[in-house]
Amino acid sequence: MKILIFATLLSVFVAGCNKDEDEIPATSVQLDKKEIELQVNESYQFSVVCLPGNARNPSYMWTSDNEKIASVDNEGKVTALSGGEATITISANSGDIVLKDSCKVKVPNGNWTCLYDIEGAGRCDAVGVAWENHGYFGTGINSNGFLNDFWRYDPVYNTYTQLSNFAGSARKGSVAFACANKIYIGTGYDGTTTEGLADFYEYDIDNDTWTQIDDLPGGARYGAVAFSVDDKGYVGTGYNNAYLKDFYQYNPTTSKWEQITGLYGNKRKEAVAFVIDNVAYVGMGVNNNNYIYDFWKFDPSDSINNTWILLRNISNTNENESYDDDYNDIVGAEGVAFTSGGKGYITTGGRGTSGKVTWEYDPSTDLWHKKTDFEGLARKGAIAFTLNDVGYVLTGFVSNGYYSSDIWYFQPEAKQDDNDNGSNQDF
Repeated sequence: MKILIFATLLSVFVAGCNKDEDEIPATSVQLDKKEIELQVNESYQFSVVCLPGNARNPSYMWTSDNEKIASVDNEGKVTALSGGEATITISANSGDIVLKDSCKVKVPNGNWTCLYDIEGAGRCDAVGVAWENHGYFGTGINSNGFLNDFWRYDPVYNTYTQLSNFAGSARKGSVAFACANKIYIGTGYDGTTTEGLADFYEYDIDNDTWTQIDDLPGGARYGAVAFSVDDKGYVGTGYNNAYLKDFYQYNPTTSKWEQITGLYGNKRKEAVAFVIDNVAYVGMGVNNNNYIYDFWKFDPSDSINNTWILLRNISNTNENESYDDDYNDIVGAEGVAFTSGGKGYITTGGRGTSGKVTWEYDPSTDLWHKKTDFEGLARKGAIAFTLNDVGYVLTGFVSNGYYSSDIWYFQPEAKQDDNDNGSNQDF
């Protein structure tokens, strides 16, 4: 009886691939999964079966065909790194043949959801800004001319409230920032001068009133960028018959502008800016039909290095490393930017045309990852803001005189779904 039990246990022990070199070679290796879905940073440990059961144990080699999406270690543990698809392959040498099996790893790359049309007219080159979980937008241009209406968006109820019209002239290509319970809009182009405008206005959210403040000291311009950090506003770059890279800080407490160190690198217009953890990031844009690929960050709280710091280029310019091999369509102009989950996102715009590509920036690694394309019609001159850590994109110029009035939000870790794209995507 004891001999029988021992024999049974031994047969179970060798049921897998046998390590005894005297046994027959393996004829097949099989992974326990043919396709799996993982979230970013999630891992899965593969199990391997080799046949026949009494075959000797071959040596395994694991590979991923896209290590930016999913990596695999020597033990067959796969880890999702960013959205997309990768194929994990196991190879085993068995005598004179190489045995293989593979598994497709799908990592959700984000989903765009349409919330139908905004109130107010379709437009492009408007301004948009967030304050206390509401989005504010207005001005711009459409086929009827320049606009000066101003709106508040409530994401909880998906409703819009028309506010007092912008106090300056109707215009496009302005900038906006929000701080200290106020919204500031200025610069832009209204057709009266070729160099643009320098005037600025303060909107009192509580009282729904506008007050003109000092002009931007750097003078007239349009196609600039703006952001706010620690209740101060920042405005820079743009165009006034010449390309610009100067920068200015506005202090609502003193109602004064102050010139700060200008953006290093190239002058530009129609760039993008976003803020993560009180650090501003600026990039993209165009200068004399050259699309700019340098990328910068600015930390106003860094009293020692209170200046612009160059990050990795957003184009395939590093010949010695592979991280930027797919950076083929990041650079452009007239795109938009927003933040979510401690990461930055840029979308739409392009190189002289409308676009829909979407890229995610991770400040912890200084790397970009391609996400699901914007699922609305390709466009440029849209606006974007972040509410409750969710990015929204709305309006923009599509083509053939069509100015969009739709609004979308993006979920970076969600699975792409075509069934939530609304019904307003026809001209």
